[in-house]
Amino acid sequence: MAVPPEIARALEAIKNGDSATAEQICGNHIQTHPNEASAYHMLGEILVQRGALGDAVPVLANGIALDPSVSKSFRLLGRALSDQGFHQQAAAVFNTQSRRWPNDPDPCFALAVEFAHCFDAERALEAAQRGMSFDKPTAANFGRLGEIQVLLGNTRGAIEAFQNTLALDPRHAFVALTLSELYASIGDGAQADAMYRQAAAYMRKSMVTMRAWIGQVDNRGMKKETFELAQEFCSLFPDDYFGPVIMGGTLAGWGRFEEADTYFERALSLKLDAKAVQ
Repeated sequence: MAVPPEIARALEAIKNGDSATAEQICGNHIQTHPNEASAYHMLGEILVQRGALGDAVPVLANGIALDPSVSKSFRLLGRALSDQGFHQQAAAVFNTQSRRWPNDPDPCFALAVEFAHCFDAERALEAAQRGMSFDKPTAANFGRLGEIQVLLGNTRGAIEAFQNTLALDPRHAFVALTLSELYASIGDGAQADAMYRQAAAYMRKSMVTMRAWIGQVDNRGMKKETFELAQEFCSLFPDDYFGPVIMGGTLAGWGRFEEADTYFERALSLKLDAKAVQ
């Protein structure tokens, strides 16, 4: 089926990073061609990407009504509903998607999450197990099952699932970190410490994962630990500005402004040096 010229222009705009133009083209095309499904599908995706979830929902729903063959639109619609707290409606969307694409595990896990948000443990686990039944077990799918068990408040079930994730792929540092917290929550300090050490060992190997680790600790209000990790980051990656920024921000939060300024100046210098190299 030929792509309408206006939709081709919108695709080209997206390819060039101009989603605003693509959004305008699709909106105008819908006004003149209200039965053109591709415009709805594309516009819905653009709206989701820029966070206009309320606007995206009716657009995606219209696209699906006109052409229900686009699995991605079901996923986007379900997530848009879920992110607004409409979990029952999202579950209905993912349920339809799972029936239309019975060999795809993704809608099953998405459905399980929505059932968990609705406190329907039985149907959540049934959907998750359906997702697990596809092909051979994978680390990613055990991770999904673990996240669903966490939503359901089933700590031991989550621990089992996340342990299976690490058994298949021990590089999942954030899974190990989550396990550390889960073990701590049931009073198993030895396992909590072991999982924390395993997570730390992998996170220290990568600037990206260590940045994420520090951000996660900082978001939890653990300022002393944040500062210590930022110090370690600076020793491991001395030419990156992230560590001094975090140290400066933490010191400022403690009211130690002169020391904070020193780190902010260091961060600015490193950032300028990095731009000069580029």
